Amino acid sequence: MKESFILFEVKLLILSELLEKKYRKNVWEYLVQLNQKITVAKLGMSEDGMVLLLVEVFNDNFSYEHLSKVLGLMGYYSEKIHSDILEIVGELSGQTRFLPHYLI
Repeated sequence: MKESFILFEVKLLILSELLEKKYRKNVWEYLVQLNQKITVAKLGMSEDGMVLLLVEVFNDNFSYEHLSKVLGLMGYYSEKIHSDILEIVGELSGQTRFLPHYLI
């Protein structure tokens, strides 16, 4: 049987170009630390400064209960990570924009 996966992705925020250059190293260090602690999700940052939260699960026997757990987990980490990154870069006063949509 060939295994297949479902990939869930949340776009947490985009750092503006100015902030991305100034704070990129601090945000990367935070994401690396979290990736070492969190086993069910992974974090990354795209070249354009978008911070991403990714969860990959087996497709085999995937049910509504699994979906509910994955979405709850992603909601929890999305809120925490978004808040933590905003604290890292300080008072941004509108220089970042939160992307409230979820891509499934």
